[in-house]
Amino acid sequence: MVLLILRLFPYLAAIIFFILGKTVFYWPDYWLWFFIALLLLPGVYFSLIRIKRKTKPVIATYLYSLLFTVAGFAFLLILENIYVINFFLLIWSFLFGLYLEAVFHDFYETDKVHIVNLNNLSLYFNILIVFFLTASLVNFSIFLNWSMVAIVCLLGLVYFFLYYWLYLKHLPERRQALIYALIQAIVLTELLFLLLIWPVSFYVIAILAAAIYYLMLSLTLSHIQDGNKRNAVLRTIIIFVLVVILTLISAIWL
Repeated sequence: MVLLILRLFPYLAAIIFFILGKTVFYWPDYWLWFFIALLLLPGVYFSLIRIKRKTKPVIATYLYSLLFTVAGFAFLLILENIYVINFFLLIWSFLFGLYLEAVFHDFYETDKVHIVNLNNLSLYFNILIVFFLTASLVNFSIFLNWSMVAIVCLLGLVYFFLYYWLYLKHLPERRQALIYALIQAIVLTELLFLLLIWPVSFYVIAILAAAIYYLMLSLTLSHIQDGNKRNAVLRTIIIFVLVVILTLISAIWL
């Protein structure tokens, strides 16, 4: 019975995420309760996984799912156009379900683990989380008068967790993963401080923060992994430069 629920849960969770996200805009006074309900979804899911696979650690993956949920919900709150809201909510609900599906195949090591691979998906999900959470929290700081220092420090902790969580999957030693994550999180946080000085939109700041995160992450993984490192490094730098140039050119509209 538990296994059946686990198989259906990613699909149900995506639908519930979409419904709760839409409901927030009908009853905005109760947004906190809807937010708590969303946070309970991964809690239930990982509790069931823990029942079936007691030997495999779930805490880090569970915390990541909470961060994924928070990033989507926070960005949803700063959107204004109803069509953009519906489109984002639809996409993010799908990605939320896809992440839970990847977790299932990773924990149970099924035949589909190479198709819905948690490690590969996390590379892209991390970039999305950096962008959406940075954009949301900077927006809250500007329009809700939240402490900018507190926001940047909080984002620094998020960057550290995202780096560390991913490097744990690619590095044999925790200490090495910790050092890489700590140094790069500090660098990205300091660069975020500099970006906030610019008189540009929070979207521009978020895109540049995500691009810098991608650059450091990809270069580090290229250094760690085997393969044609030169081509990987060159591709990463080209993508980074193009993103930065296009962002700066379109900054006036963002």
